Amino acid sequence: MIDFAAASDRATPGLVRETVGAWNLRGGLGATGRANSTTAHGDPGVGIGAAIDAVERFYATQGVPATVQVWDETPATVGHELDRRGYTTGPTTEVMAASLPTVLGRLSSSALSTDVGDSPPEAFARSLTAERLREVTNTGLVARFAVASDETVALSVGMALLDPPLVGLFSLKTLEDRQGQGAGAAVVRGLLDGLAAAGCDTVFLQVETDNARALGWYERLGFATRTRYRYRTAPFTSASSSVCGEDARPEGDSAS
Repeated sequence: MIDFAAASDRATPGLVRETVGAWNLRGGLGATGRANSTTAHGDPGVGIGAAIDAVERFYATQGVPATVQVWDETPATVGHELDRRGYTTGPTTEVMAASLPTVLGRLSSSALSTDVGDSPPEAFARSLTAERLREVTNTGLVARFAVASDETVALSVGMALLDPPLVGLFSLKTLEDRQGQGAGAAVVRGLLDGLAAAGCDTVFLQVETDNARALGWYERLGFATRTRYRYRTAPFTSASSSVCGEDARPEGDSAS
């Protein structure tokens, strides 16, 4: 069984890290949820109250409210303690996965020019804030970037992180007025082509449940939800600033 919580943590480890038993405490620039939250997954090695106390101390030093990433597999006792402390609950994020051959087989063909490389191209960098760019590219995994263009205009961008046998898709974005025209499919194909030779056989991604367009497209490509998570955030105080929401809201494209 694939541990997607661990895979997500490897992909976006944050800029500063501590651990409380099996819990990973990540800190960054406050731009993305994954890089600025604690994975409440596994045994913290201490009581739940003590573990959350440690989480709150960690984020207090960074001037942001404590944020806990609660997975479907997280023990209910964690949620109960967060409820008691008044933590709010953010949107649910679906973690979807599919076999690499299935996705490649269902992607539509495209005549668009697609550039693939191992460093963030200008078009990809422009699609994110400087803080988000640093957080999503701060990883020990091998990265691949793709940009699909129509003449000189970048229509869609994305990033893949290789974690054999997994490959994760991140920061997929397509210009709003060009969705449904094959640009996203061109980027995904560019990111995934040839990765079987690198030992990858399963593709995963993360997208918020209310992003119906993207969810529908991914389902047509063969993706299915394997688990879910949501962010629980401590009550706001004047000494802290809120962390931005999840950056995994890929824009869907037509599979036809």
